[in-house]
Amino acid sequence: MKTTPYFADISDTLFMLYTFYKNSPLQRGMLKRSYDSLAQRPVMPTRVGGTRWITHKLLALNNLWKGYTAITTHLSQVDNDPKAKGKAQKILKTITRRNIVLFAHLLTDVLGCLSKLSLTLQADTTTVAEAYEAIEHTTDMLRKYKTRPGPKLREVINEDLSEFCGQKLSNIGANANFQASRERLLDSLTDTLTGRFQDVEVGVLKAARITSFKDWPLDMESMEEFGDEHVATLVDHFKPILISAGVNIAETETEWCAMKKTLYNNHQNALGKLCWAVVNSSLKSKYPNILDLVDLVLTLPTSSAVCERGFSIMKRVKTDWRSKLTANTLSDLLVISIHSPSIEEFDPLEAIHMWNN
Repeated sequence: MKTTPYFADISDTLFMLYTFYKNSPLQRGMLKRSYDSLAQRPVMPTRVGGTRWITHKLLALNNLWKGYTAITTHLSQVDNDPKAKGKAQKILKTITRRNIVLFAHLLTDVLGCLSKLSLTLQADTTTVAEAYEAIEHTTDMLRKYKTRPGPKLREVINEDLSEFCGQKLSNIGANANFQASRERLLDSLTDTLTGRFQDVEVGVLKAARITSFKDWPLDMESMEEFGDEHVATLVDHFKPILISAGVNIAETETEWCAMKKTLYNNHQNALGKLCWAVVNSSLKSKYPNILDLVDLVLTLPTSSAVCERGFSIMKRVKTDWRSKLTANTLSDLLVISIHSPSIEEFDPLEAIHMWNN
């Protein structure tokens, strides 16, 4: 992405915009006055870069669009300091170029797509099959953006785009440059995603897709041989683990074929909505060996994000002021912090009743 024309200009300008207001209380106060004059809620420019660069850059772009009118109005009026005026004019000149506006909207769509993929891959409950679906969906969407504008770009793309949010734009008519940069960006991203995740198309990762009911065929004829090779691949790979867990691996393929027929007969019209928790509760005694294999595949982590979150939480829990925490106490506090529901989902009534009693 860094080698794509306009990308560096947008990144540098967002950083300049952030530091211009962050380092100057005067300019920040004047920007708030600009918001007040337009009867808008102040939205300050945010930083870009960092470890979560996708989220940071997406937030910076969204805040730019929310406050575009107020920001451009204030930048055009900065004249109290020659140095500040020079910076303001440089930022204003960049964000009022037609191709920059178009490419920044395209980038907003692309980063939104990549952000959803990132969140899916980082979730604790994401399975290998769900990760594959998310990667495939993201790649398809990026390919579509080459010829079809995304929701954000659709708001502004126009051959005669001469102004945006009441601000006149420069470089009118240079549409070929934007289209070339658009194709270069999207080709680079799709090639990178395909190359980075090419392992999901072979071996154990490909075989793990049998755990996604969305990938199961809908007709009985295709069902007959569906997943047979994948089950054999998984059994061969996890053979030592399965044997140590008491799984009869000789029965797994037979149980797989029988379980498929049972599920198709009972849930053919709603197979895509089925979940393995329901299958386990109803068929565990009938097909124990194949369901043990499925449970093993479902526990395969898709990323190391949970480990990284654990280290971050440990740093917050075991501070310099709590350096004498024992290993057991620290472990209990980490379990509470990592596995407790979020504030939005937490129901305190049970804890309150327990405390009262």
